[in-house]
Amino acid sequence: MINIKLHSSSSPILLIIIITLMLTLSCEKLITGYGPQPCYIHKPSADPKLNILGVLRPDSLNSKPTSFVHIEKSFPVTISEDSLEIKDADVTIYHYNHDELVDSIKFVWTDLDGTFKKCEYRKGDFFPLSGHTYKIKCRRDGYPELIGETTIPGKPVIIDGFEKGDEENLSFSILRDSLACVYDVYLLIGEKSYFKRIKRPDEGNVRVEFKTDIIDSEDSATILIYAYDLNLSEYITYNVGIKPNTYRDEYSTVINGYGCFGSINLLKNEIDLGSLRKLNNFKSDK
Repeated sequence: MINIKLHSSSSPILLIIIITLMLTLSCEKLITGYGPQPCYIHKPSADPKLNILGVLRPDSLNSKPTSFVHIEKSFPVTISEDSLEIKDADVTIYHYNHDELVDSIKFVWTDLDGTFKKCEYRKGDFFPLSGHTYKIKCRRDGYPELIGETTIPGKPVIIDGFEKGDEENLSFSILRDSLACVYDVYLLIGEKSYFKRIKRPDEGNVRVEFKTDIIDSEDSATILIYAYDLNLSEYITYNVGIKPNTYRDEYSTVINGYGCFGSINLLKNEIDLGSLRKLNNFKSDK
């Protein structure tokens, strides 16, 4: 610590110099004290790459598949771009079963006859299978070929039924799936909704509990469980916080590009809360 005494005759200029010096020393300690720095010289290039969000899903909307691929272009921050979307890429999905190539599927730019509000890369009869692996290759002139891979997690399974606790809560367990790591769970009762995001524990099944004061309602309820594959699980929970003067390497789940190519599986289940209140153990459909 530096102790400084100033006399009334001290020059205002000296005071300014001392204060500036103290701020500089404290700021230097503050800024350089922030977290990890690279042990090498990183010279990032501004080479253009494709930026992707691709999600494969076995479920449907109005009998149309919900899988999609969204592609944008990257560019240096010194350049202004009016539009980022790429609508003329060559997008191919390769279907594998136990490392054996089953099929290749071309995705095209479409809204599937107005089923969706906007166009993306889709295929009108493509429904991926749980436990199967799908690879993607995106090609577009001026960009390196983007490659990604995902294995579809299983449809979530509720085991041992739903349980109503003594403290007005609803609890249940989801069967452990090594292909899924994060679960988004929605409980819809009337006009109210409850939400939990749960990470799969290191061991055992996934335990879910909702505390609510209306479990005794005679209304029906809906449970929605979204199981995210390992890529999307990492992508949606990745720490994107920015610390000054802290090195952060590029992050992506794809090769030769940016973004994420992953998959989701969904369970939708109806609950009769009246029966649950009476039986205290309501078995779910699997």
